[in-house]
Amino acid sequence: MASDREIIKKTLENHREDIKKIVEEFSPEEMDIVEPLLENILSNIDDFIEKRDNILMGDKALGFFGGGLLTLVLVAIITEFAKSTASFLTKAGLQKLKKVAKRLFKKSNVDIDEKSKEEIIERLVEVIAGRY
Repeated sequence: MASDREIIKKTLENHREDIKKIVEEFSPEEMDIVEPLLENILSNIDDFIEKRDNILMGDKALGFFGGGLLTLVLVAIITEFAKSTASFLTKAGLQKLKKVAKRLFKKSNVDIDEKSKEEIIERLVEVIAGRY
């Protein structure tokens, strides 16, 4: 299983184009710095996570120099999502997911035997965990 840091980086990479589209629509003046800013954040992800609030309030950390504020906010939001996802991908989190999956199967009218349900749950949880 990947570390929180790796999950956050992967999530940001996966949403890179989404960030660019939103910035292009709502803050087009940032478009020329979005890519370098994202690269800076990704290469300094630990510092960004640690100093995020100061950076958003104008701190000059990591060379952001106050530019690209919408990009920074979008990255901060995605980082929060990724941190939540990472905490769910712990052993305890995956056990909780299995319990939720069992409950959902019980609520449904899916006509599958219990052994198959268990196998499906195990396989799906393994796939989810393996992607991160």
